[in-house]
Amino acid sequence: MTWQRQRVFLRRGGEGPALLLIHGFPTSSWDWHSLWDELCLCHTVIAPDLLGFGSSSKPFPHRYCIDEQAGLVEAVLKHCGFSRADVIAHDYGNTVAQELLARANTRQLGFALDSLVFLNGGLFPECHRPLPLQKLLASSWGPWLQRFVGRAGLARSMRRIFGPDTQPDEATLGAFWGEIDREHGRRVLPALLGYIAERHQRRERWVGALQQTSVPIGFIDGEADPISGVHMADRWAELVPDAALHRLPGIGHYPQIEAPERVLTAWRAMNKAWPPRRDTETTLDMPTPSPKQLVSTWVERFNAGDADGLAELYADDAVNHQVVTEPLEGRAAIHRLFTVEFARADMVCIVENLFEDGEWAILEWRDPKGLRGCGFFHVRGGQIVFQRGYFDQLSFFRQQGLPILEGDYLGD
Repeated sequence: MTWQRQRVFLRRGGEGPALLLIHGFPTSSWDWHSLWDELCLCHTVIAPDLLGFGSSSKPFPHRYCIDEQAGLVEAVLKHCGFSRADVIAHDYGNTVAQELLARANTRQLGFALDSLVFLNGGLFPECHRPLPLQKLLASSWGPWLQRFVGRAGLARSMRRIFGPDTQPDEATLGAFWGEIDREHGRRVLPALLGYIAERHQRRERWVGALQQTSVPIGFIDGEADPISGVHMADRWAELVPDAALHRLPGIGHYPQIEAPERVLTAWRAMNKAWPPRRDTETTLDMPTPSPKQLVSTWVERFNAGDADGLAELYADDAVNHQVVTEPLEGRAAIHRLFTVEFARADMVCIVENLFEDGEWAILEWRDPKGLRGCGFFHVRGGQIVFQRGYFDQLSFFRQQGLPILEGDYLGD
């Protein structure tokens, strides 16, 4: 896309509610590649290269600032046709996301911010410990020194900030360097690093945004990171004690690359613990969702334990037939099913495949404990009118430590 006469490179994949990924310094949206496929199973995932990064324009000379990058992110979401989104941010992207949060808190954001999860980054400037190379490039010497920045120096810096047992391989280091060096990218590094000073200058606004928000927020922190590791997590616990925090011992500055499965598990747990959303709007014109889109929403609400929200997706006279039991008829009975099951079992649906054929969506799923199953959803007018599911009920009861009783699916 083009924004303010600048090229903005954009990655987009999957279907479902919008999930916006905001990368860090000095790389690009490539940083999310290890999470991409899993996130795309249940979301429309949108990841831009911010201005001055990756394959987006790198204007020079230019005064880069966080307000500008936040405006770019708002424009990206509008360009993609969404009016609300969940956000995951990292490093430099954390500061952009804090500005988005500050705007959301004062109703000045152009979209509804449903949740925000931060990975390692300088959320609190008093705790941020930039590398010596960053300090030099951010100084008055930066414009002269940038010409001496090379792949070998980058590799040394990256190895310092990754975990001791999760060091980057040569392919990862090569990808990092390619994103930085593209289109004379080294020359814009000093200007981009102005965000370090901005964090101090605007601390009240950006830290205050964390402390004053009603948006669900969380922090997933690689504790072995010398820049923003255990000391940043401790500060988070001190200043925003009611917000979610998940620590990753032994992981460095790039948890989405070093430990993607652990990041996904932590992110899903946070989303499940937060209050469910009641607004089903996903796009600006709110078209009737396709069967595939509706089932993506179904999975999101199932993983949030949201019985009320799930019931809203069914027609009044819908039928839900899990083949191990008799069919349930009507929305009220289906609502009761979810209410009872969420109360007695910890259930997670991980999408393996999701297909669409006319008015039908076909879901193949698994859970973290190895249980597998499939479901068939007949959708008309944006509502589920019939659902049939297949899974091993006996294995489910054993995994969950539930008594194996005779009777119906609800254990009456």
